[in-house]
Amino acid sequence: LIIAAAIAPHRIAPLSRQALLRLLLALVLLTAASIHLILSPQHFSESPLLGVGFLLAGIVQLGAAAVVLTRADDRGLNLVLLVSVALIAIYGYAVFVGLPLDSEHAADTAGGLTLGAGEPVDFTGAVNVIAQIAAIPLALILARYSAATASRQVVPADDAKSQTIGLLDHQ
Repeated sequence: LIIAAAIAPHRIAPLSRQALLRLLLALVLLTAASIHLILSPQHFSESPLLGVGFLLAGIVQLGAAAVVLTRADDRGLNLVLLVSVALIAIYGYAVFVGLPLDSEHAADTAGGLTLGAGEPVDFTGAVNVIAQIAAIPLALILARYSAATASRQVVPADDAKSQTIGLLDHQ
């Protein structure tokens, strides 16, 4: 869907920088969401709370990706920042200290780079945290674009077009 949205507008006009950044942000959110959702069953078997956490993280990241793609305002960007920082902090704690609810998780995980007393960092975990880290500067840059755009133009509140990103409109 993201690739189709990025390719289709090229017949009309190139994507704006803001639309391209939104697509990139949605892509990193979808990457992290996919990893969380794929790993949910494994984490449910280790701890129901951990499984619910992975499932909720994936669902929230999917929702944030949808909001980023469909809304031109910065409400979705605030959600991205909040969720990304929280998930990075939780992952860091799980790696360096270990989560009290998954005592078998660190022992069961084969391979990976051991950085602390918690679980080792494997390829999937590294890709996930890199995607979440990448979401932060992308969201901050987009928030800056939104603020700059809002200060340059005044749009009537009843203009429905102002409430959508308009990937095909090229704002």
